[in-house]
Amino acid sequence: MKPDRSYLAARRQLEAMGVDSFEVGVRDQAGRMLIRTWSKDKVLESLPWLKRENAKGADVYVRPAEVNAGLVLVDDLNRGALARMKADGLTPASVIETSPHNFQAWVRVYDKPLSPELATEVAAELASRYDGDPNSADWRHFGRLAGLTNAKPQHRDANGRSPYVLAHESSGKQAEAGRALLRQVAQRQLDRAAATERETRRKATETAQEPRKGYDPTQTYRYGLKALYARFGTSMDVSKADYMIGVDMARLGFSADQIGQAIEEASPELPTRKAGHEADYVARTVKAVMASPKVAEWQQAQQKQADEAQREAQRQQVQRQQVRQRNRGPRLGM
Repeated sequence: MKPDRSYLAARRQLEAMGVDSFEVGVRDQAGRMLIRTWSKDKVLESLPWLKRENAKGADVYVRPAEVNAGLVLVDDLNRGALARMKADGLTPASVIETSPHNFQAWVRVYDKPLSPELATEVAAELASRYDGDPNSADWRHFGRLAGLTNAKPQHRDANGRSPYVLAHESSGKQAEAGRALLRQVAQRQLDRAAATERETRRKATETAQEPRKGYDPTQTYRYGLKALYARFGTSMDVSKADYMIGVDMARLGFSADQIGQAIEEASPELPTRKAGHEADYVARTVKAVMASPKVAEWQQAQQKQADEAQREAQRQQVQRQQVRQRNRGPRLGM
């Protein structure tokens, strides 16, 4: 039997989306959603049933199952917005006309799956640029399945007929400017995370209380930084501050590992200030701290004290033995 136009439209869309499995959602007139996870072939095989449900007034939707294959959905676009997307190098992999002159665009911005957070922000960026629906901008949003009708009452014509959902350009190709968009959004996420980290570290330093000696390396670092800020201002060289605080911590008895942990967790703007080589920076700073003359002098003094304490303990032990010997008195022969 020759495939009908509904079959051809659905196949065109599914092939352009280019994923191994799909989630198909069937929402009835009461708003209940039935979701099935099917392969492309199973979706096409199930079209007769989907048509029957559609004829009863249900709307039929589709989205990639589990992984998004680098696809994001932009909803509620007009022809002008689509033209601007193409001019900007963001030609959709598939364009679906959901009602007359109203479109959804599946845009492939990358050839590999995106994280949910990144995919959602990319979708939001595209919706903002091209006046799409911001409420549909998330990594798991359903789009309509082509070849069936849009059953929403407001789209019916004067004769009560629902418009068909049409598949237009559906090359399935990655957008030329997709990677650039991805880099821009990813950098924005990194910048936002860095700003949050900076603010978190700043507040922790401002509110730092004097810790118990040798108890909490990170809190000890923050309290030391707070004191340096009060003395030199917040514009001081932070790398120098790391070294100075590290030296003070070593002289309080903290180990090299504890000092490294404190710098890693509390040094201002470390993720951005030393981006890409934070661990190397921390290791070099700790090495310099432990090689400091002040630390060496303190270690020698500690060793001297330990040696004196050991000698004193030995002296006292000898004295106790002598006292016990005297208290026993002379041994009597038989």
